[in-house]
Amino acid sequence: VNSSFANMGGRKGVGIMIQVPNIKRHLKKFEENGGKVVGKPMDMGEMGWYAWVKDPEGNPVTLWQEK
Repeated sequence: VNSSFANMGGRKGVGIMIQVPNIKRHLKKFEENGGKVVGKPMDMGEMGWYAWVKDPEGNPVTLWQEK
């Protein structure tokens, strides 16, 4: 159970994380296909970047890119 989504509409439950090779390109694709970018990519130091998005139905999803 991932409570980190509590700020994304107050939902609690299982968090969906999708690993992508290029987070900026996939954020653009997400918007082009009806999704909404909730925040800019966040740098997680040596690990990589993540960004929160919502799918066209409003479900929260995390995109992840390793460094």
